Amino acid sequence: MLEYRNIEIKKLASKFFQNPDQGMHLFDRDLGQQIRQQIEDIIANYKKEEIVFYLDFKDVLSIDFSCADELIGKLTSRLLSDEYGEIFIVLQNLNDNQLENIQVALDRRKVACLRRCSDQDWQLLGYKKNYLVETLDVVVKRGKITARELSHELDLELTTSSTRLSHLHKAHLVFREQVIVDGGGREFLYINCSLANFKFFDKNMT
Repeated sequence: MLEYRNIEIKKLASKFFQNPDQGMHLFDRDLGQQIRQQIEDIIANYKKEEIVFYLDFKDVLSIDFSCADELIGKLTSRLLSDEYGEIFIVLQNLNDNQLENIQVALDRRKVACLRRCSDQDWQLLGYKKNYLVETLDVVVKRGKITARELSHELDLELTTSSTRLSHLHKAHLVFREQVIVDGGGREFLYINCSLANFKFFDKNMT
């Protein structure tokens, strides 16, 4: 079963500000690196576990491109290189000022990250292909799905639906587990990394 951990970006960054209680603006690559390294230290404690880390930007007013690239861009790139194990990263409480620079940072690195807007609303940020967005939308709405079920849902060949879901899993956008099917045998069940489908362990890691 997936667990969730909330990481408050403002708390990680506050040690680098003289007045952290005032509106916080995250600027420059050095600050992004320092925050990212703290996140990586937290992740290192959970490498063998299946956890969704929510990076919470609450009370952060803005982030410039350099900081966004060093923090979110590089973190996502390393995630897709499997440096962190079977973990998942979701961004939440982003405002429009943060969103633009994070979008550009992810897009330039040709990686994507899931943004949680609400329990029922999501957005895929960064570099994406339309057919994968379509597939991810089905997984998010249904909560969990097999390749066979997806093939019926979108009228696809079974091999095509399997490939799409596999790509989403490799991109750390969906979780998967093996299940036993009726009549014997096993297949993968692909699961949405969403608060609506799993128990949320509200433990701030900062």
